[in-house]
Amino acid sequence: MSTAHEHAFQPTRWSLVLRAKQDDEPIARAALEELCRLYWPPLCSFARRWGMSDADAEDATQNFFAELLRNDKFAIADADRGKLRTFLLSTFTKRLINQRERDPSRHHITPDELPDATDPQTPEREFTQQWAVTTMETALSRLSDECLQSGKSTLFTACRPLLTLDASGNEDYAAIARQLGMKEGAVRVAVHRVRQQFRETLFAVIAETLDHPTEANVRAEIGALMEALN
Repeated sequence: MSTAHEHAFQPTRWSLVLRAKQDDEPIARAALEELCRLYWPPLCSFARRWGMSDADAEDATQNFFAELLRNDKFAIADADRGKLRTFLLSTFTKRLINQRERDPSRHHITPDELPDATDPQTPEREFTQQWAVTTMETALSRLSDECLQSGKSTLFTACRPLLTLDASGNEDYAAIARQLGMKEGAVRVAVHRVRQQFRETLFAVIAETLDHPTEANVRAEIGALMEALN
């Protein structure tokens, strides 16, 4: 498997979208579709917390991404910002404000009624928390597919509860060894390797959403992810 350092020098999905925003390139469209799948849940959660009903939030999110896929909305993106989630949240918020101005009856709260910035359950925090959860799930799903292809799906299933960014120190290696019919020492090595694969996969998933995915930038995003999950 490639290392985290190698990911930093590969074209990312976000950079492909930005650099091809003036052209109808299939590779850029495919990259955008994948990014939309990653950010649909966080933005929908944001809309719900913002005061929309479940149905209205889903419609608003679906229409937002449909418009992104249909039109060249990335022409207004600022590549220097680097973070896709910053661009999407800002653009989506503006869209919700415009929708409320056109039809205020479909929204439950007004801007003055939004929670203040110190409220841990602000719409922005809701978005960040859901982004963290979705990103982790995406990395786990991608690693699951890799393990399936390499004939290690049983090992992945046994190790999955242990796949966190920090080891808890309470792992029951003996139970996993009995489950897999392996020696405990071999299980410890296998779990360590799967954890390393997971960290690299998570690094790759996050790097794809940055225009400049240096190791420092990705690690900063991982730090934000860990904070959001705590």
